[in-house]
Amino acid sequence: MKRSIMLVCFCMLLASMIAGCRKELPDEGEAAAERLRRETSEAVDAARDYAEVKRKQFMATMESNLEELQLKWNRLKQRAEEEGEEVSDEFQKQKKTFDAKLAEARARLDDAEDLTGEAWEGARDAAWAAYAELKETYERMAARYEQGVSE
Repeated sequence: MKRSIMLVCFCMLLASMIAGCRKELPDEGEAAAERLRRETSEAVDAARDYAEVKRKQFMATMESNLEELQLKWNRLKQRAEEEGEEVSDEFQKQKKTFDAKLAEARARLDDAEDLTGEAWEGARDAAWAAYAELKETYERMAARYEQGVSE
C-alpha cells in the first residue's frame, strides 16, 4: 500500500511538473504558427517591394522611351523644315497625329503611376500599347520622309 501511495504521489508530482512546464513554454503549434505568420508576412513584404522596384523601373524606362521618341521627332522635324515647304506641310499633319499619340501615351503612363496589382498590370499594358502606337507613327513618318528626301 505504501508503495502504491508513493507511486500515485510520484505520478501526480510528475504530472504537475509536466503541466507546470507546459505553461511556461509556448505550445509548439503556436510557435510554428507564429513563425509561419512571420515568414508569410516577410514574403508578402518582399513581393511588394519587388513589384514596386519593377514598377519604378517600368515607369523610368517608359519616360526615357517617350523622351527619346520626342527627340527623334524633333530631329526629323528639323530635317523636314530644311527640305522645304511641301515636306513641312505634310509634316505638320503628321505632327498633330504624333502629338495626340504622345499625349495619350503620357496620360496612360500617368494613370499607371499610383496603381498596384491587377489595376497596375492593366494600366501598364495600356501605356505600353500607347507607346507602341506612338513609335509606329514615328517610324512610318521617318520612313516616308526618307523616301521623299531620296527621290
